[in-house]
Amino acid sequence: MREPDEKLIEAVNKAVKDIGLPLVPDDKTLDPLYVSSRTLPLRFIVPVSRIRSFFDSLRQGRLTATACAQCGRLYFPPQADCPDCKTSEMVQRDLGGTATLIAYTVINVKPFSFMRHEDYIVAIGRLPEGLNVLAWLKDKPERVRIGMKIRLVVEKREPEGTYTYCFEPA
Repeated sequence: MREPDEKLIEAVNKAVKDIGLPLVPDDKTLDPLYVSSRTLPLRFIVPVSRIRSFFDSLRQGRLTATACAQCGRLYFPPQADCPDCKTSEMVQRDLGGTATLIAYTVINVKPFSFMRHEDYIVAIGRLPEGLNVLAWLKDKPERVRIGMKIRLVVEKREPEGTYTYCFEPA
């Protein structure tokens, strides 16, 4: 099977040749889509030595946050420094329990780097610790309801093969 971007590029090239415009039909609605000829590669490189324990925990199937040792404020994703009191004294705390879904959207027009994925749900869940977490929600859109109980879990996302976190119904 060809990569989605190869199929898209082929369709755009054909459209430009045929009609002089990069207009291709949407796979689902057949409505015309304008496809820019420019690509925007974006890669983040972030030093993580001071929050490495978060990634070690993730590999072990555990989710953690950082808490400021001085003011007690909790951060997820973890922070190396407390933006409130400017200290670097941070401690790791396990996260757990059931969250409450406070917002979600179904993504069916995907960013280029996620085109190989089926449609997915991005959700915001409020953890018992008071943190709001943004993550994918593994469920069918017709079953999702604001206020439903969800659980934050670790998964190994394919085809990338990397550990990440997502929500699932509780």
